[in-house]
Amino acid sequence: MRKIAIIIPSYNNRQSYERNLSSVVAQDYHDFRVIYVDDCSSDGTGELVEQFIVDRNSGNLIRLIRNPVRVGALQNLYHAIHMCDDNEIVILLDGDDWFAHNGVLNKINEVYTNPDCWMTYGQYRSWPDNMIGYSKEIPSDIIDTNNFRENEWYSSHLRSFYAWLFKSIKMEDLIGPDGAFYQMAWDQAIMFPMLEMSGPQAKFISEVLYIYNAANPINDCKVDRQLQRTLETIIRTQKRYKRLK
Repeated sequence: MRKIAIIIPSYNNRQSYERNLSSVVAQDYHDFRVIYVDDCSSDGTGELVEQFIVDRNSGNLIRLIRNPVRVGALQNLYHAIHMCDDNEIVILLDGDDWFAHNGVLNKINEVYTNPDCWMTYGQYRSWPDNMIGYSKEIPSDIIDTNNFRENEWYSSHLRSFYAWLFKSIKMEDLIGPDGAFYQMAWDQAIMFPMLEMSGPQAKFISEVLYIYNAANPINDCKVDRQLQRTLETIIRTQKRYKRLK
């Protein structure tokens, strides 16, 4: 049984925090912990999560970090993952989403029994329309040529990786043109380098393990789709990482 750290970046999720965290504490797995980062929510999410931890007696499982100012999901992830041991498996769970069932961590543990697995990407289902996501296994020719940035984006939820792999990303490659951590498209900013470093050590999980909350009005694509596309273009033109051995 491998050590797993679930990182939850969250902002203004009073409508979904309970479903999110309930799906976590219901996991049929024992060797895991949670770092929940409330990014200075203005809707009381932080207080509600504090009370959830008390009500569920989950203080030993869930560490709540409450930011005094809002800094964005990627900066929160960066610092939280750097708090993890190198050999911990990190799972990313957005604060408005939830796990598909209580066997998610067992599935992840099973996949990582393969020593050639350094990271995973997977399939999700959106809510409330119950539609299957766009994820699929990356074709071998893209992997062999390390050509991830020039091709279709396949690598969506659920995302996991060893902490050491994420720590191998240069911080400057996570910084946008405004000098701050990317506020949007950060999933590509972290996944492209890890995919490039991993190559065939990145494994696709076809089973739906993640429910994506498409109803959230502050999803990036609803807030500023043009900015999201601009940042995606910048990230795709960055220098590729070399394959690790």
